[in-house]
Amino acid sequence: MAFTKVLGPGIGDGNQVIVGIITATAFYGDASNLTGIPAGLGTALSQSQNSPLNKVYYTDQVLSIGQTVTVNPPASAVVAYTQYAEILVEENADFIVDDGDDFIADVLGLSTDGVRPIPGAGGRIRVDHITNKAGTGAPSLTFGASIPVGYGLTGSGGINISGVVTATSFSGSGSLLVFSNGLQVSGILTATNKLRVGTGVTIESGGSTFTGVVTATSFSGSLTGNATSATTATSATTATTATTATNAQGLTGTPSITVQNATVQGDLTVNGTTTTLDTVNLVIEDKNIGIGTTTSPSNTTADGAGFTIFGGAGGDKTLTWERGSSSFVYSDPNKFKGVLETVSAATTYNSGNNLVLELDVRNATTYTYTIPTGANIGIVSFKNMPAFTGNANGTTITCIFTQMSTTPAGTGNTTGTTGIGTNCTVIGYENGAAVAGISTRALVGSGTTITLSSTASDRDFVSFFVHYTGGTNTTATSYQVYATKNGGFRQGNVGV
Repeated sequence: MAFTKVLGPGIGDGNQVIVGIITATAFYGDASNLTGIPAGLGTALSQSQNSPLNKVYYTDQVLSIGQTVTVNPPASAVVAYTQYAEILVEENADFIVDDGDDFIADVLGLSTDGVRPIPGAGGRIRVDHITNKAGTGAPSLTFGASIPVGYGLTGSGGINISGVVTATSFSGSGSLLVFSNGLQVSGILTATNKLRVGTGVTIESGGSTFTGVVTATSFSGSLTGNATSATTATSATTATTATTATNAQGLTGTPSITVQNATVQGDLTVNGTTTTLDTVNLVIEDKNIGIGTTTSPSNTTADGAGFTIFGGAGGDKTLTWERGSSSFVYSDPNKFKGVLETVSAATTYNSGNNLVLELDVRNATTYTYTIPTGANIGIVSFKNMPAFTGNANGTTITCIFTQMSTTPAGTGNTTGTTGIGTNCTVIGYENGAAVAGISTRALVGSGTTITLSSTASDRDFVSFFVHYTGGTNTTATSYQVYATKNGGFRQGNVGV
């Protein structure tokens, strides 16, 4: 190194050529011809003073900070800045902005949209306040904010979020939470104190109070308490108590509710002790109404089933089914405009030397029978006669006989010894089953027997009245059979 002239402290004037490094506490003078010096705007693209690129600058995208530093400008200034668009705080390093100072990145506004990946775990920026670039509002967290486990996001001035907040749980007081566009919760929302949504919904730890109108496409979960005015409820999976619902649509579960209008699209199942229909007119489209349903229906479970019309002081009017007599029982007389009787063909079978004519009381009240050639009815049997022990009753059975014999010697049941009703059998019926039968003799007028017409093709009407006295239904003395005839009917010779 050579010096040509020294004037006082420092290096004098003249052209000095120095090879190496010059270290000084300060440099003064014109440095326009120096090269390789970073400018405030950045680094020149060319170090040649004669190149236009000497006046074109660039700055790297990222300023890397590898050790803990503190930004603390002198007292004459309160703002520090850099033209770097991004600040990279390396792992185990801190970037600290001193209290009362501001730091501005990308002061020239030269940043691009590209973001360079940061290797390692990253460092920390420690500041008391973060604002937007203009210093007038909040910064933009482009990719959101990640809060480590055990820490939280707090703010005495309130936290305003215009998008969606997602969290596994929320804790603390919710008295200041404001949901301007509604609240959507996919899981369970638990409020230890109170959660307010607008002015209509208040959810407290001891229950939920709805002072306005709640509208939703569906409700799920357990609804407890009192829903005093639910104008629309399209679906409530489990409603344990709903005292009044003005218009509850599709409300399911097991609530106790009162509705003004209800439409059930599917099946309606009511489980309880009493179902009351307080209506003027009951219209049922179904052609068949089933009552007394049970998992194992039988005559026993059906006993006493029927209808009751409340009559107050005048007594109720009932129609019920009685198992003992296997009959419907009316509490009051019946008034019919006309009655159609079932007419069936009587059947016969042989019992020893007797031909038995069997009339089933449960199947019909009128029978027909044609006397075959050379045959006599030996026994008339009344099968399944209602005989509910202790309940006296009686029934009338009519048989229309047609005489088909063509010879006097073979005419059936035309003599006193072979008269109809000479021998009768009665088989009682109680509690859905037949009891042991009895044999008796019919009571006829003047103590005679009933004989049929001896003219071929004549018809005779023979009516039997079987009286059960209410005694032991397997004893002959408990039955009396009365027989009468109106016969000799044949086609007249006058008219068509």
